Amino acid sequence: MKNLQGLIIALGLGVAAALVNWAYLHSASSRLATIDYIGVRPGQTVLRGERLAEEKLVRVPIPAGNAGSLDTFAVKWSDIQTVLGKAVARTLVGGSLLLEDDLRTPPTELELKKPQPGGNEEEVAIFVPVDMRAFVPSLVQPGDRVSFLLGSGGGPTPAGAPAPAAGRDETIGPFVVLALGNRLSSDDVAKAATAPTAQQNVLTIRVRLVGGRFEEKAQRLLKAIDRTNRGLGVMLHPRE
Repeated sequence: MKNLQGLIIALGLGVAAALVNWAYLHSASSRLATIDYIGVRPGQTVLRGERLAEEKLVRVPIPAGNAGSLDTFAVKWSDIQTVLGKAVARTLVGGSLLLEDDLRTPPTELELKKPQPGGNEEEVAIFVPVDMRAFVPSLVQPGDRVSFLLGSGGGPTPAGAPAPAAGRDETIGPFVVLALGNRLSSDDVAKAATAPTAQQNVLTIRVRLVGGRFEEKAQRLLKAIDRTNRGLGVMLHPRE
């Protein structure tokens, strides 16, 4: 009986040791396994707008256990043939990983929500001339929210209308920017794609059309455009 108990204990200890050994080997193998990503070779620089060349790139192995969410935004080495010759949207220095965002290309058309079947509301775009004396187009990108300034900073006060209080402007907004001239992307992405830009003194904004009528703030804005003889001032809101 005692021999049987001893045998059972020995078998139990053997199984436990095997499990511990398996767990250790599994942990060690997961630490040794790597996922390879594309990086910029140390000592090299890829300038914004420059096209990727293989001699400036290097394989960057990352332990699989430490990769985390890299797969969602970093480019794998296995995809290198698909990225060679593409222009980058920002300057990359040696040691940097190549990210999906670095290869963005500008969209080719405006994005507006289509009206729901049977609904009376839709999104439309209107075009607003802006005062280039106090506007830096490269600092604004599609998706930003802006308001337009009237009065002392955004255009003359029409005859017969009350003048704004000293040092104050009337604002209309906010509106979402869809494009700056013909630029439908950030300035960096447009330059990386060597896309020519024009008429960045005109902002395209998104407004709502309800029952065939513009929303109230859009009506005010259109009236302001009609009564001024120059572009409007622009106020940029914090990005969300």
